[in-house]
Amino acid sequence: MLEEDFVQFLIVNGVEGKKWEKINSENHANALELVGLFSDLVLQKSLEKVDFGEFSNKSQFFIFAFKSEEIELVAVQSSDPQLDISIFENLIESIQNYPTALSIFKQKKIYSRSREEEIFALMNNGLLLSNQKQFDLLNQFV
Repeated sequence: MLEEDFVQFLIVNGVEGKKWEKINSENHANALELVGLFSDLVLQKSLEKVDFGEFSNKSQFFIFAFKSEEIELVAVQSSDPQLDISIFENLIESIQNYPTALSIFKQKKIYSRSREEEIFALMNNGLLLSNQKQFDLLNQFV
């Protein structure tokens, strides 16, 4: 599928079959530059599709909703070292069974750079994809 997209990308940029073959064989730096531009485009389109993400460790769980103008965060922190809330199912069980050991809060932040740049930076720090069902479920406990 990406191969077809790449061919379309080349055509849109005025580089068709034989011209691409010539660039690729004679000017490898230009070929790599075109591949890099295409990769940036693919990444941009992928990041545009990300709506929810999460970070977690044994004592913290953060889930984000990436809206058009802002990021919404629902965060849970545990004060009990025996609880492990790094897995969503454990988190929900802990909320139901040990509510006094947890603090739950919600926060909103306007993007300081583009939405996709913010998501990319968070992914570089370990953000995992999540979903609306998990966000909505956790959000109802706030």
